[in-house]
Amino acid sequence: MFRLLHVLGHVLVVALILAGTAWAATAVWLQLSGPVRLMALALLGLSALSALGLWFGDHRGLALALVGLTAVTVGLWYQTITPR
Repeated sequence: MFRLLHVLGHVLVVALILAGTAWAATAVWLQLSGPVRLMALALLGLSALSALGLWFGDHRGLALALVGLTAVTVGLWYQTITPR
């Protein structure tokens, strides 16, 4: 039972990171263009992969800090979007 909860915790964290990355990538794709879009998507992907690597490398505090920093950064950028 405890092993199941341990695995379920990992599944939920991975799902949270992937869902947040997909949401942010969609916003980046729709709002930016050219090299800026590619750079933003690359940074977003690097952040997600780094957070997953830290999580499974038993550095969970750093992984959550990276996820939080990325979420705040994307959230602040998202506030600057104006309707077209």
